[in-house]
Amino acid sequence: MEIIEISSGSIFTLTKLGNYGDGDYEAHTNIVNFIKNNNLEQGELVWELYTNDPTTVKPEEIQTDIYYQVKK
Repeated sequence: MEIIEISSGSIFTLTKLGNYGDGDYEAHTNIVNFIKNNNLEQGELVWELYTNDPTTVKPEEIQTDIYYQVKK
């Protein structure tokens, strides 16, 4: 485990439902376009959080939360 320091800013998040790989490109593209269209600057960090186990839920219920850091 490693502790890192990040610059201050905000986080933009989007929740995607469905199988991994289905709609991922479109979700990330939508976030990037939102950031650009609102004259924001993307930060250094982008990450995904897989909130449930795909072996225990229906494919359409698989949830991925996508996070983008946005600089102030």
